[in-house]
Amino acid sequence: MQVANAYDAVLSSLARGNSEPGEDSRHTTTGSWTLRHDVDHDLSAALRLAQHEAKRGFSATYYLLPTADYWHSDLLTAAAAELQRLGHSVGLHNNTLAQWIKGEVESPYEALGEQLNRLRNEGIHVVKVSSHGDRSCYEYGFNNSWIFDHCWDGEALAESWSCLSAEGVPDPRQEFQISVPRSRELRWPDGQVISLGKTSLADQQLLGDVTHEVDVTNVSDSGGSWLRGSPELLTEQEGPVSVLLHPEYWVRNERSFSLVLGCARSGTKWLQQMLTQYSDARVTHEYILNNLDSPSGKEHVTSAGLASMDADQVVRPALRAAQSELDEIKESWIEINVYLANYLDLLDEELPRAPTIALFRHPRSVVASLVHRGWFQTVLDVHHVSPAVDDWQNMSQFQRVCEYVSHVNNALLDSCQDHLRLEDLVASPQAFQSGLASAGVTSASPSPIELEMRVDPSNAVPYFSADEEKDFDRILGTLCARLGYFPQGGIDGPLPIQLAKPPPVSSFNRADITPFFDSVAGQAIPLEVDPRKFTRVGIQETGIVARNFADKHTHIVLGGSSWKTTSPDAGWPASHDSEYICEVDVSFDSTSPVTLMLLEYDHEQIAFPPRRLLRLRQGRQYVMFRCLAKANRFDVAIYASAGVQRLSITNCKLSRYPQDFLPKSPHLLTDNAPRSDEVTNTQPKSLSSKEH
Repeated sequence: MQVANAYDAVLSSLARGNSEPGEDSRHTTTGSWTLRHDVDHDLSAALRLAQHEAKRGFSATYYLLPTADYWHSDLLTAAAAELQRLGHSVGLHNNTLAQWIKGEVESPYEALGEQLNRLRNEGIHVVKVSSHGDRSCYEYGFNNSWIFDHCWDGEALAESWSCLSAEGVPDPRQEFQISVPRSRELRWPDGQVISLGKTSLADQQLLGDVTHEVDVTNVSDSGGSWLRGSPELLTEQEGPVSVLLHPEYWVRNERSFSLVLGCARSGTKWLQQMLTQYSDARVTHEYILNNLDSPSGKEHVTSAGLASMDADQVVRPALRAAQSELDEIKESWIEINVYLANYLDLLDEELPRAPTIALFRHPRSVVASLVHRGWFQTVLDVHHVSPAVDDWQNMSQFQRVCEYVSHVNNALLDSCQDHLRLEDLVASPQAFQSGLASAGVTSASPSPIELEMRVDPSNAVPYFSADEEKDFDRILGTLCARLGYFPQGGIDGPLPIQLAKPPPVSSFNRADITPFFDSVAGQAIPLEVDPRKFTRVGIQETGIVARNFADKHTHIVLGGSSWKTTSPDAGWPASHDSEYICEVDVSFDSTSPVTLMLLEYDHEQIAFPPRRLLRLRQGRQYVMFRCLAKANRFDVAIYASAGVQRLSITNCKLSRYPQDFLPKSPHLLTDNAPRSDEVTNTQPKSLSSKEH
């Protein structure tokens, strides 16, 4: 769902109209105005419009219609609560007399009370009503507001209700003017009569009926036109003005393109699975920027290749390709992606009209998950783009992960148009549907069982050490407050409404990582890699795959170990106070992935489960890694899935450096990378004995 660009012009007209925006504006102030919405059809469109207004600092009253289809849906109360959370008010769009005249209710008075209680019993604060312009109002000549006694105060009805539509707005067209009644009775077509004005606002615990207020100028977009006035009247009007707008005229359920962005481990994959099932849009996960053109066709690039992507040569073309693809498809498209959060500045330039939606999850849960998955164990993690922060090389893994989570989420908060919180979406099917609708995404309501299957709603609090707690609070405490979380876990309150912010500026390390690796390699301790000791399984020395391995997995272990065991003269001893660098240059013909794997062995020389270091591409590439604390020895292997025809290792280097050697921070590469002569003149640290 997209809010029409013209709606911002309407809001600008209202802003120029002076005084305090919102339903609570004082009518005694010259030039003041109020904004109201009669939600006749589409509750999801109302939620989208409400979010749009809240982001721009506007508030309104949304009047919900009991005869609309959405009134009987599970979405009703969740949507009403979301409207109030966004800073708006909720009112009742009264249609009870029309319901009586059509035989839908026996008593309009009882129906009115039941409808108000439907909302109030769910905690919705309702103190105002507006009258619906039902077709039967014009057919039988009545206004739904006439159920109240204040409409029959002396001669006020005859004097002030002439030329008004059923919505209380002046209309120059005679067919949309309700004639003044001759009596306080409404007659059914079969002759049954009901008396009007038999209840009061006080009886219904209401403070006002905005259908017609004395001395207030009413303008409306009714029918999708400005025949009943225009917001431009605000520049001429000295008295109070009530502006009535209908959401369905300003929010279109047309083909759209939306970007849902999030920090890694924030629930993006889960959301993609849910929207694939419960929305009509094309929903993709990590499609843009991860599927790039290559000589063999589309190549799916994982995080292993994203940290070193060139912004101008790779990222910009990928974004432009997405725009071209959008022009060719006929359906709405929702792309959900964690990598694009590192390129918000480029998104703003290349896809300026694409709505961006930020997805958040409690930073505590995200940090625990990323640490468990090994993010930023080394100074430079080639799998992931790191934030540009000082002293990165001196930080612990936990601190680096916290900095990443802080940078990504703060950037999303400050740049994305709409914000969602995972904990809110999984609270209930209704909350899932209303939360997405407020961000412009239309979906069906999932079953509670489906939510429980997809996400653990228990919100278990991860355990951190005392030092980690201090680091978490120092780095992420403010962010938790911005997102409405308690730092120790759990929800402190609703996700705050963020007003529009300036275009984003990147604060992530997107420099060429090669100078950094060159500088480190020049000062690190080389380990011997002897091609004569390679353990080859299924791959001949020529690089050709053996015939009997044509449809099987193959591998080459560089240190002479086997896949499951090692020996004292194979592999290398695992140093736990060091970080390792592997430089490899490969060429291959394959229709399936070729991966660099880390093999680690215990004191019994038995292998732990292998760890993927890098999905390999053709040519020279680097990776940095640390060994498990429980590992006694390690080896490095190149693993080829079934489908490889040829695999050759042109060059391979392995080196390590101890923790007391601190290379320059990778985000300062552009200005501080050592010159080639500096690297050459730097003497590597020596060992008392040769390592192998």
